[in-house]
Amino acid sequence: MSEVLNAIIAASAGLAGVALGAKLNFHAAHKTWVVDNKKLEWRELIDAVQEALTRMAYAIYDPPKDAISDQRAKDLSKSVQRVFVVLNNRMFVAEVVAREKLEDRWNEINGYVNKVIIPTYRPDEQAMVSFEHERKAFRQRLNALSRKDLRIPSD
Repeated sequence: MSEVLNAIIAASAGLAGVALGAKLNFHAAHKTWVVDNKKLEWRELIDAVQEALTRMAYAIYDPPKDAISDQRAKDLSKSVQRVFVVLNNRMFVAEVVAREKLEDRWNEINGYVNKVIIPTYRPDEQAMVSFEHERKAFRQRLNALSRKDLRIPSD
């Protein structure tokens, strides 16, 4: 009887070990999957923002002569809209985006450019300095948030 009991205990311990190992392996794989998806979403957001900010700077410093028909204005509008899309429909970074009110901050930056579509608008020096400050601060904030969210040490 004792031998049977020992065999049952040994088998149970082996199965428990396998089950525990499988659970730990699943947990590690899931964590890796989440981090990989966060990386992709942060990269997509940073790329979309960089493209839009570059187009914004181009529009502010060299405004289109005829904003309605100018291809640059259309490209700018598409890239700005792309940032709004990424800010609003990515599930792995959504919590950070909402908490940090990144959409509101993006709206503020976009306000500088909305004036550029008016053909007679010419930004003054203060508007250009403010835009440059906001543009740089937004990029730096995104980079800092992504590094923190991905647990990448700061430089």
